Amino acid sequence: MKLTVAFSWNDGYFSNRYTTLWGSLAWAFNAANTLSFVTSGNAGANKRVVTNPLLPTPLLQNNSQVYNLIYTYRKGNLVITPYYPYTVLKANPNIGITTGSHATGGAILANYNFKHGFSPTVRPEYIKSSSGNTLDLTSNPLGHGPDTGAFSFTLTPTRAKDGFFVRGDFSIVHVTDFNAATGFAFGRTGLNLNQPRGVIEAGFVF
Repeated sequence: MKLTVAFSWNDGYFSNRYTTLWGSLAWAFNAANTLSFVTSGNAGANKRVVTNPLLPTPLLQNNSQVYNLIYTYRKGNLVITPYYPYTVLKANPNIGITTGSHATGGAILANYNFKHGFSPTVRPEYIKSSSGNTLDLTSNPLGHGPDTGAFSFTLTPTRAKDGFFVRGDFSIVHVTDFNAATGFAFGRTGLNLNQPRGVIEAGFVF
């Protein structure tokens, strides 16, 4: 068994306040099986937030604690990684968070490296938030309203050769348990429960 420890001190979600701590423990039982525990949290109350919700520095995420349990299996060209994330947001009226909440979920990341540098990756993921107060807008860790959930499926094909790579990332996201009176989903009206997303990038690996 091989243990790997990592630690980081950073500004969380680009808040420019260096109060976020991040750490990980990884146990490699053998070449094929690794179990990791990754956690992060804010050591102090971070009130800095921008008014535009599309920009970085979200108040709720910057003041949450995140715990991830990750298992990785490697066999030849195949890598399968199921993981379980758990997020806790404690109430702090001093910075405008009146109700605490938490979010749980699960995902599976699978990748296979074919010949000639082609490797598709798929990831189904589901996450659900819960606060016990569906009318309190400060208990909204997912951004779609209190006690909402989201399911996503992502496909990431990659082609690499001699340091050059081109990669696509295509996904569909579906919001669950949505309430238009207390949340905002997708689209200009905020009422679309589904949103496709896509991006293509290319570059060199040195």
